[in-house]
Amino acid sequence: MTKLSPVFIEALDAEREALNARFAQSVRSGVAIDREAFLGHLRDAVAPLVQQVQAVAPERARGVVVPLFDVSLDLFSAALLGPEAKSCWVERVCHEVLPAATRLLARDPRQVTGCLCNAAVQIAGQRGTRPQHWIERMPQVAPACHSLQELLQAGAGAAWQAGMVQYRRAALTAVGTLRTPLAAIALGLPESTSPQDLTGIVERLTGQKWLTVAAAAQPPARRTLAPVATAGEFSGYGGVMHRPPLVRAEGSRLLVSDGRSQWEMLADAYGVWFRKTAESPPKQPSPGGGPVASVDRQGVIRWQRLSLSQPHLVGLTSQAVSDQTLAVTTATSHHVFLYSILGASA
Repeated sequence: MTKLSPVFIEALDAEREALNARFAQSVRSGVAIDREAFLGHLRDAVAPLVQQVQAVAPERARGVVVPLFDVSLDLFSAALLGPEAKSCWVERVCHEVLPAATRLLARDPRQVTGCLCNAAVQIAGQRGTRPQHWIERMPQVAPACHSLQELLQAGAGAAWQAGMVQYRRAALTAVGTLRTPLAAIALGLPESTSPQDLTGIVERLTGQKWLTVAAAAQPPARRTLAPVATAGEFSGYGGVMHRPPLVRAEGSRLLVSDGRSQWEMLADAYGVWFRKTAESPPKQPSPGGGPVASVDRQGVIRWQRLSLSQPHLVGLTSQAVSDQTLAVTTATSHHVFLYSILGASA
């Protein structure tokens, strides 16, 4: 059993009436909160955090108890903690990420806890992401952050690599402004990465969306035309497509429609995200990939003097090129097949 620190006990005793009233108010509002589970969370998650704060900033320890109680109550009320929790990710933030953010927690317990828990919920709630990656990266990131702003910026870099492809631009912009050691940690690079090396890696990542951080840290590979992702899935299997889709390009955007709905498809080396749009779905397939890339009826892709045979693309229904990506659909699949040119001069 977790040993409770005197400062934690004293803070609870001093605020007991007010805290009990807040708990009772939540219950009266119709929220079902398991009292024993809530007390267990205070004992096993909040009390150790208070003790850690006391070790680094004794004068702030008592002041974090009530904010952590309030945030915990909100998370239980939203079924993000406790026996009725929708997933394990917020609990893992409390036990794995927050202990690594002690100094920031001492300054602003409500904001730090809220931002980290909300980030975990958002990542876990998006189809195809890898919240485990973010949970494992953030305990490395948090101790190196000097402010909540740095934590948010570095966290965006980790979230992007966890599959939140919509944060790609913001993440790369943010790591370009962070201190080099922190930026390196956020990207999963050695903390000893030099400013010159980091700048080169960020430039390569910015220029080539299908490049991973690990690949960007290595010498450029030989140019090759390759499949980079398979996106979308039949709605009956948990995907979004009710029918085999069609794809078209509008400038730098790739738009996908199944005849009922339309999405903008954002994709890079770390993930694919379908963002629903209000635009009308196309009535006709895209006329083709244009002069820079094409797929013939035999399933052979030709792009910048490179070619690749893909027999499963025989009978394609649409193709489009945008932002370093060739997207192809067929009549027999609910997927969108994505290709790009990888390597030097891609």
